[in-house]
Amino acid sequence: DVAEFIRFMRLYREELLESVRQAFDTLKDTSSGMLNPERLPLAINQLEFAREERRIDYEPFLPHVPLDFDSFINLCDKVREAQVAVDRKRAGFSDREIEHYWALYVSYDTKKSGTVSMEECTNLLATLGFQVRTVEEQQDLKQ
Repeated sequence: DVAEFIRFMRLYREELLESVRQAFDTLKDTSSGMLNPERLPLAINQLEFAREERRIDYEPFLPHVPLDFDSFINLCDKVREAQVAVDRKRAGFSDREIEHYWALYVSYDTKKSGTVSMEECTNLLATLGFQVRTVEEQQDLKQ
């Protein structure tokens, strides 16, 4: 239901803002209350959406002036939006995971043709923990 979805999104945003607040408060200059430009990468790296295995190059987003909390939130939103766009292109997989699955795929492409046969695909899926059991599942593989 829409109301439940909106509530869920609000709770997510509140959690995100709390983590942004913690990063800001931990690293801000106590005399000015501002986050200095050289500390911005440290603050962003503390946030869940900027985990190392998913991290984009956020240098182009970084200003060269101190930020107050509201400006830091805006910066985090821009970095997160860019990260989401990259993640969407990778179906949410990290670079490490993509490399792992690509290596598996290549290892099962025994003819080195760039495609896997139905048998190779069945073996690959079994390695990943998926069993092709029914005729319907086998037909799906053929497509």
